[in-house]
Amino acid sequence: MDLFHAGGGCGIRSSLCWLLVLLSMYILVLPTSCEDFPQMSLVKTWGDAISVDLLKRLNESTEIDFLEKKYEEKGFKVSKIDGQVLVKEVSQKWQGMLEKKMKAVKHIVNVLEDAFASHRYNESIEAEDVKFPNAKNITPEVLPLTLLENFRTEVNTNKSAVQIPTDIYEGDKTILNGIEATHPIDEAFRKNYEEDPQLLWQYFGSADGFYRSFPGSLLSEQFIFQYDLRLRPWYIQAASSPKNIMILIDTSGSTYGLTLEIMKVSVSKALDTLGNDDFVNVAYFNRDVHPVSCFEGFVQANLRNKDKLKDAISKLNATGIANFHDALEYAFKEFDNFYNLERNLNQGANCHQAILIFTDGGEDTEKEVFHEYNSASTIPRGMTTRVFVYNVGSDSMVSPAGVKSMACNNKGFFSNIKSFGAVRLTTLDYVPVLSRPMVLSGEKHFQWSDIYLDALGLGMMTTLTRPVYNKTKPREGEPENQQMLGVVGTDITTKNMEETVPKNKIGPEGYAFGINSNGYILLHPRLKAELGYLSEPPNVDFLEVEFVTDEKLKLRKNMINRNTDAETLRTPVMSRDERYVEFVNMTYSYTNIENTTFSVAIAQPQFGLYEFNHSDREFDKTAMDHALGYFMGDNEHSDDFVLIAPWEFCSGIQEGNATTDQIETKLQMEIKKAEGLKDNVLATCDNDMVKKLFLDAEITKDLLNRWIETWNKVKKHGVIYQLVATQGGLTRIHPPSVPKTWSDEQIKAIQDPWDQAYYQRALYTNNYVFSVPYNRASDGMKPPVNVTYMANVMASKALRMMGDTVAGVLAVTFDPEEFNSMWIEKNHQGLQQKAFSCELRN
Repeated sequence: MDLFHAGGGCGIRSSLCWLLVLLSMYILVLPTSCEDFPQMSLVKTWGDAISVDLLKRLNESTEIDFLEKKYEEKGFKVSKIDGQVLVKEVSQKWQGMLEKKMKAVKHIVNVLEDAFASHRYNESIEAEDVKFPNAKNITPEVLPLTLLENFRTEVNTNKSAVQIPTDIYEGDKTILNGIEATHPIDEAFRKNYEEDPQLLWQYFGSADGFYRSFPGSLLSEQFIFQYDLRLRPWYIQAASSPKNIMILIDTSGSTYGLTLEIMKVSVSKALDTLGNDDFVNVAYFNRDVHPVSCFEGFVQANLRNKDKLKDAISKLNATGIANFHDALEYAFKEFDNFYNLERNLNQGANCHQAILIFTDGGEDTEKEVFHEYNSASTIPRGMTTRVFVYNVGSDSMVSPAGVKSMACNNKGFFSNIKSFGAVRLTTLDYVPVLSRPMVLSGEKHFQWSDIYLDALGLGMMTTLTRPVYNKTKPREGEPENQQMLGVVGTDITTKNMEETVPKNKIGPEGYAFGINSNGYILLHPRLKAELGYLSEPPNVDFLEVEFVTDEKLKLRKNMINRNTDAETLRTPVMSRDERYVEFVNMTYSYTNIENTTFSVAIAQPQFGLYEFNHSDREFDKTAMDHALGYFMGDNEHSDDFVLIAPWEFCSGIQEGNATTDQIETKLQMEIKKAEGLKDNVLATCDNDMVKKLFLDAEITKDLLNRWIETWNKVKKHGVIYQLVATQGGLTRIHPPSVPKTWSDEQIKAIQDPWDQAYYQRALYTNNYVFSVPYNRASDGMKPPVNVTYMANVMASKALRMMGDTVAGVLAVTFDPEEFNSMWIEKNHQGLQQKAFSCELRN
């Protein structure tokens, strides 16, 4: 509950504001009758009195004026934190990290292409001739496994393991030849891992269906049966160029029953083969042609749109006769309309376009339609539309001769889907056909998938891929090889990317985020991953995690266009616990990541644009030893209670997990080594962070002494404890007897001041922010029923210096009874009778 500040806040001396506070705090004035209710002028008088008294108590209790004077005496200079410089540094770090992964993937591709080129296809090969660790049933005898934390599972870093989908025969000669040909890849895997220990999974997905991954590991149960890499978004994206796909579904009466049901499943699986770089349109036809959903024309084949299309497809019914002429004419006109839209709005995939027809047969060839719309002289942009026909069902009385000729005469493919069991593999038949032009061109491009949640618990990640081509030289008289062998990939976690962001520079409310060329989030503090395996990337757009404004739309477009710039916008900002909204001027600095489809940005609120500059303050060993004395000590027996944020002040300090004692010990060790070093620099530490910590410790030590002197006075105000938390990561609490009663878990929870709600919310206003403990239903905690229930009240305020630079936040916690008594006392003033009772209720 926010007792005072809500958003921008208002002056603490405003009686009107305090009247609103009275209402928000559930201050109940209970008269003996309606006529006795106090006048507004009297309530205003109460508000004025409370405002003056409370502000005085808060300033005396926090000693905010004293601390401000102490910082001013140091004469700190203020320097601007240049977001454009920071984002460029982050961009270069990302680029360096990602280029290592690209080098590894390229090495694997080269090894594979050479291996396939030298392999001679063995017609007589049998399953027993090929030895490989089967990822479905690895045993210690076949492949010893060791638990490695960075993979979160048991692995073997010497060999890869192979997985073959259950519906592919493990004795298939093409599969066996492929496994045999890819044996040399293990050496490439090992070399890459030695050169870059941060490298995660490396793998090769064959166009024939088998999957070789390194390091070798036992496949988890959820993947054993139906996992087919060729349906994974990373494979789809790398296996073909962007495409516009028109799907036509024959719902004539002859498809009634099982045939139409197989058709629905087939179309759904075909949609699964499309990715975010593709556009799709689906229509059903019998006597007439209709779009299956409310979509008007082609839409991006993202997860949401495909789900809507699948839902509409599941509701189709069979009736009438098939009119192929009108259906094909409809398809070509839709392509023409979309082509005009592409030119005007820069949308669509200007590489391939194809029609996928799902039918139970047809005798007409519809040559006239194809001559009018798909001949060299009539194609508006010189792009032939390929036609793929899927003849569905086993009991059709209709000849497929006509529809087969449609596919063969239009550079497509004809396939039969006789049963549900053939659906998954057969719907993939069109993919290698559309990859042929890419293979013939010889060009290869790195592709970056949208982020997804790793099934083994490594968090959100993206996959880097590159296609593998068949480089086998054709014999004399044979056509040039057009076969794509598969796709190589490796994973990069977004955690690795986040670690490059200088959080100590951008401050507690600044953040970094990245998006791809579709505007989808790569990383963002408000992107929350759900537990469990995601069949596809979540595809969360930047505008879904930020408040949408016209300026944000422009920002998104500029980042997609790979621009470099900085913009300051007035924008709402949601608190991390999603309970409050603040308005602030936010500066967004952004740039692109070379050789990738990503752009990165750093967002800085107006109070995070400047910092104290400590670069001209030298610390020799004696000064550093002295500085340690400002916070070193045993919290159990000292008159002081100090916490240090679990930040990486020095290498070896575990970010997020280090205790205050561990950080102090590490600093002591580094200072001992500092003697004799040039400029007394701590060799393995971030010296700027350490300086901030030491100076904050020195200044707040004076504040502590002041608190000790005045404690008896402020204690009468109902103050339970005083607290100061600094931008440098130091927290002091007085008296120490209070935190000594807290558990280790409670201490750890408040160790990082930047993670505290009282700290974050104080940054957005110049006023005191009031709060009480917040009971969530999920905590299982409920206030007592029919019992007076009062919680401690905390008030916090940011200490602002020149240039809106924040030095830290001061806070006090009040006893609720004393706090409530002050309100009641003021609310009785001016009354002729004591017929009113006032209560402060939570």
